[in-house]
Amino acid sequence: MTPVRRWRRLAIVLVAGLVISGCDQGSDVRPTMTVGQAAERTEEIVREAQAALAPGTELETDLDDTTPCDDPSDGGPPGRVFVEKHYKVVYPDGWPVNQALVVLAQYWEQRGYKVIKDLRSERNPQLAVESPNDGFRIGIEIYPRDSGRIDAFLVGSSPCIWENGTPPADT
Repeated sequence: MTPVRRWRRLAIVLVAGLVISGCDQGSDVRPTMTVGQAAERTEEIVREAQAALAPGTELETDLDDTTPCDDPSDGGPPGRVFVEKHYKVVYPDGWPVNQALVVLAQYWEQRGYKVIKDLRSERNPQLAVESPNDGFRIGIEIYPRDSGRIDAFLVGSSPCIWENGTPPADT
């Protein structure tokens, strides 16, 4: 093999290696949905859970926020955010709010959601699940108060995303 052919082969191997390694790095910074799209999807999963509860159940916004993914559990790059929505469940008079957790556990199980936190046996029971299709999370938290009242909250969140759907130019 001539020296020119060796250099040509070496160049091809090096370029192929760079392309392959560049693809691996690029997979960490691939485009995502935008904050607006993530907010819509988060709202959707919360409203689906609301529909599974007793007729007349309403939701009051408790928190609607975009938060940095400072320690992303998905192993992805820093600089991303997630959308989080908290709602207080306003249930009809006489409705046993402690049944909300049971109803939603069945609802989410039927839809194939993966349980990520199950504290049903605690004083303040909680259940959180993740959609197997898109990584969105939703949960219910129940708080029995000293007054005898029981408060319930639905909490939804998106996976880590780029705020505008793509990484900043300096990433």
